[in-house]
Amino acid sequence: MCEHSLIPHPEWQDFISIFWKNGKSLLVLGGVDSGKTSFLLWVLQKLLEKKFKVALLDSDIGQSTIGTPAVVGVECFLDFPKSLPVILPAYWEFVGVVSPREDTTSFLEAIASSYLWVKKVSPDKLLIDTTGFIKGEEALAIKKSKIKLLSPTYVVILGKVEEELYLLKHYIENLCISKVFILPPSPALKLKSHQQRIAYRNTVLESYFKDFLTCSLSWEEVKIPGIPLGEGRELPIYVKERISSVLNQPVYYAERIKQFLYLALPFYPDINDMQILKEHFKVEKVFRLWFKDLLGVLVGEGGKQLSITLVKELDFNLHRIIFKKPPTIALSQIKSIKIGRYSLTDI
Repeated sequence: MCEHSLIPHPEWQDFISIFWKNGKSLLVLGGVDSGKTSFLLWVLQKLLEKKFKVALLDSDIGQSTIGTPAVVGVECFLDFPKSLPVILPAYWEFVGVVSPREDTTSFLEAIASSYLWVKKVSPDKLLIDTTGFIKGEEALAIKKSKIKLLSPTYVVILGKVEEELYLLKHYIENLCISKVFILPPSPALKLKSHQQRIAYRNTVLESYFKDFLTCSLSWEEVKIPGIPLGEGRELPIYVKERISSVLNQPVYYAERIKQFLYLALPFYPDINDMQILKEHFKVEKVFRLWFKDLLGVLVGEGGKQLSITLVKELDFNLHRIIFKKPPTIALSQIKSIKIGRYSLTDI
């Protein structure tokens, strides 16, 4: 995004003159397609013209500018970026989802870790981008947690002057943490459809993975957190066939681990059929296993995040996980693979 492509609203100038004199950090809120990122990039540009060192913490995990989708990313700038998005930021934390409501805990933990990194590099100014999830009690609770965590000097709510924006402003001001402004969006704001948003995410990810190598590791060689395959008893073929007849779909793999039953199924089973299986096998819960082009993260020694990965599938015959990795990372460096919930096949 070049300088001339950032078209500000006239009211933005009044705010920027206040922020660069008095503000340390700025968090921007707004609904979907309110132009939050365009506004922040304009603010970034103006701050860099004043020779500030600026950090941009991007928590818009669905439409990331810093880092890939499903990641909270941070980058420090002394000059305006020549191209966006910045796919390999200075710091990032994998969340694994593209909406905070899908995994609020991981989302807020990623923001907290990113903020700790920001404090270590000590920028002059901090800009914080957010998701367009602002309506409803759940959204307000997430925004409240984020503001308490980051304590921004200023909060800008971007959008048309409507009653709900003033209610949001009042809600935030009651936290007694930040000074709140409501500003109009850019006059050049362009709306994107749901399909365009998915296409953007997948284009960024495909670009990120284009030079990666496809490889595999056995379940014994690498841990998959939350999926303890190989730790229990694999069920024989005749049992899988009986389960298949109950569910009316193929069962590619079945393993009982303590009081849980793990099934590799191409489709989500009916709730009543799941209850039948729970009672028959006397287990607490039945889990569906199915992985196809899911985002994940390669984790090394000491829990260090090595790289985002694309988990292609689980090979239930050979007991291997098939995934993509950068050429610079050796298989021996990978100690675990954490699998997220976002799939490139999502529509």
